Amino acid sequence: MAKVKGTAVGASVAYLKSKLGEAGLASIVASLPEDAKDVFSRPILQGGWYEFGALLALMRAAVGKVDLPPGRTLAWEMGRFSAEYSINSVYRMFFKVADVGFICKRAASLYPSLYDSGEMRLVSSEAKGAIIQVAGFAQPCQEFCDRAMGWMERTLELTGAKGVRMNHPSCAARGAAYCEYRGVWE
Repeated sequence: MAKVKGTAVGASVAYLKSKLGEAGLASIVASLPEDAKDVFSRPILQGGWYEFGALLALMRAAVGKVDLPPGRTLAWEMGRFSAEYSINSVYRMFFKVADVGFICKRAASLYPSLYDSGEMRLVSSEAKGAIIQVAGFAQPCQEFCDRAMGWMERTLELTGAKGVRMNHPSCAARGAAYCEYRGVWE
């Protein structure tokens, strides 16, 4: 089973609190399976590692409870929020020196600090686009992919890219050997 770093889990909790308040989050946590409920009934440690399944259960339980922009999923919006949350906490100094090219080149090295399963690699990085692949993630699912694309989209925006568009032509959750994420910007 895959594990995810507490920074990503904590960002998800903070996102739901910001959208639903403490009572709304508590209602979602109460609906979770016991193992996931146990995770979210205690403070999330940013440096800790948590079962990805618990985060997935939280995301799935919250679907339909948050108003979303048209065409967006909850996982995508959580990914966007997570990028901003990380920049304002754990990775603040990293982003002070970052530009779009630097972030694209460093994305693969950041991945193991968030997930203990799979491997990310930069396939292509150009002035107005990049291709990243993730292979071997133990729990491929649409929520992981949407969260990753939301994170990538917002991270690119925060480092100066305008008009970012993401697409996901190859997906392990749909039977492909790896996930491929393509980002283009103006």
